[in-house]
Amino acid sequence: MNSDINSNKNPEEKHWSHVDFMWCTYHDKDRTQIKNVYQDVAGDKYPPDAIRVPAKRLNWIPDSEELYVQCLTLASLDDLYRLTHRYDTAIPKPLYRGQSNYSWKLETQLEREVPEFVLKDTGLERYELKVISDSQRRFHEFFSQLPDEEDHLSWLALLRHRGVPTRLLDFTRSFYIACYFAIRDAQPGVDAAVWIFSQRDIESSFRQWSYGANKTWLRNSIFTISEYNESLSWPFPKKLSSQYSPPTIEALKDSHGFNNLNYAKTIDAAMRGYVDKPGVAIVEPFWLSRRLDFQQGAFLVPFNVRYDFEYNLFHMLDMFKIETVERVVPTDEDELLKLLDAKIIKLRIPVDLHNILKIKLDTMNIRDLTLFPDIDGALAHLTSIVPRENK
Repeated sequence: MNSDINSNKNPEEKHWSHVDFMWCTYHDKDRTQIKNVYQDVAGDKYPPDAIRVPAKRLNWIPDSEELYVQCLTLASLDDLYRLTHRYDTAIPKPLYRGQSNYSWKLETQLEREVPEFVLKDTGLERYELKVISDSQRRFHEFFSQLPDEEDHLSWLALLRHRGVPTRLLDFTRSFYIACYFAIRDAQPGVDAAVWIFSQRDIESSFRQWSYGANKTWLRNSIFTISEYNESLSWPFPKKLSSQYSPPTIEALKDSHGFNNLNYAKTIDAAMRGYVDKPGVAIVEPFWLSRRLDFQQGAFLVPFNVRYDFEYNLFHMLDMFKIETVERVVPTDEDELLKLLDAKIIKLRIPVDLHNILKIKLDTMNIRDLTLFPDIDGALAHLTSIVPRENK
């Protein structure tokens, strides 16, 4: 069954009423407009870009805010304090990410700096292996303790906090630390943003995402026939058997007998480049750097780096990349409580609040000197002492 939902004037028509799930394709990769809807029938063949969603959600598309990014703006610091109090008492607490420009999308440094055809066609996974391999060959000269050789997550986290582009996107569990990173490098006249992510929804979405996984979700090899810049002549990791042994769906399934994938095993397979199904997961490396510890840091890792981060994210959360009409932070307690149901919130920090917020954060001892407990943080602190125009 195939129909264009945009031509269906009555989304409540009875022929959808008995269907629990549907498959959808979209006009663009950001999932902003539904193209076709397919009935969820066992054994049917769907387009490779089709996404399975609850049928009732199709009825909510015109007016439901649940599927969209909730947009708020601070009218005063009192709004920030109310939000912080509400989220600090939530279980589990959200994840936060500060960005110095409100208009920026969510993207990793890889997406900004690597040519798109390398991401799409060559396969970035091979270069991740090269970066990790070269790090393992050299870092023993500079660090007294290093992650296990096969712990890709800890290696990429170490590299990420040293400025190396990786697939990891930084987050923090502290609202105020996210605010600091939002305004730290903000340009004059430019509003900043803090993104707020529901940890509960990300974790529950993983369970729904992994249910019914099949072998098409995995790659047999991380290597493609396309090459960029150099051949595979560089030194490989020492333990080749584990690095290049593709996992199976059965091996990734939860040992408790449920038909879901194991969280840790799936992340490991994704970090090694074998997961083809878009998605994201919250990760914290076992091997913690001081920076990550002091910043209460965590990461969201995209499973398939041949898609951009936002595609992985919205696919996992079953959302549209659409932002609601912006509104001020509510003062009513019941309205604040409703915000806890939002999967993603994008909070605007107007430029006229930046200076007073910096003063407040400095009073809380949230500054370069404490968030970067090394020579880089000390130098950044000294730089901040020098008066600069518009700073």
